[in-house]
Amino acid sequence: MKKILNIFVFMMLLIIFASTLIFVNYKFKNTPCKDLIVLIDYNKSSPLLTQNDVKSQIIGYMDSIVGCPLKQIDLTLISDLLKGNPYLKNFDILTTFNGEIKIRMTQRRPILRVCNIFGNSYYISEDGVLLNVRPFFPVRVPIVNGDVFTPYNDNLQLDISKQNDENSKVSSLVIYQLYKMGLYLDNDEWLKLFIDQVYVSNKNFILIPRIGNYSIIFGTIEKMNEKFDKLKAFIERGINKVGWDKYKIINLLYDNQIVCTKIN
Repeated sequence: MKKILNIFVFMMLLIIFASTLIFVNYKFKNTPCKDLIVLIDYNKSSPLLTQNDVKSQIIGYMDSIVGCPLKQIDLTLISDLLKGNPYLKNFDILTTFNGEIKIRMTQRRPILRVCNIFGNSYYISEDGVLLNVRPFFPVRVPIVNGDVFTPYNDNLQLDISKQNDENSKVSSLVIYQLYKMGLYLDNDEWLKLFIDQVYVSNKNFILIPRIGNYSIIFGTIEKMNEKFDKLKAFIERGINKVGWDKYKIINLLYDNQIVCTKIN
């Protein structure tokens, strides 16, 4: 008898719990949207888009947001719209019980700004995506110019672990090397502040620092670690002592040494 009573109580509690869930879910879905909240993590970079940009993109495709019941708002459509925004690295969308739609997103971080021979300008992000330069949204990163033939392509993904036949072309090879160098600079706080420009000449790189009037002959990214280690040691132990105005060329192409050309 006691066992039957326990089963009856359990079943009643289960029915009450299920009914409560159905009621809460119904009430939640019929709750009108009170606000669309956009939270952007700029990923240690300057902004390339604003909260208003994101809201305008969504509202431009939706009939209504605020005041509309949550069940009538197509979150899949919002997700598809945001997936098409190249400035966004990732995002998530959630709805709250008080009727808010919250979108948390992380912006891609540019590591280089490329000015190719066609006059196009674009950024390379830390995850290898090309990003259009937006007027009035400057980002302070090293500038690349010279013999760069790769045009802007928002579908190009620079995956340095997968270089297929198409990416073995000369233009893509240069852009891949630039991406690898950009990653290296971005991961070194001192170099990121020190290097102002990368000039490409016949697939070789010439670095221009923010301080001084000299050029750094770097070559390709072969032995990149060793070259940058040599440069940092030379700046710390050499040029800081003799002065920034003594040399016009610093050549890193030779193993275990740096060859400098003095200003006449």
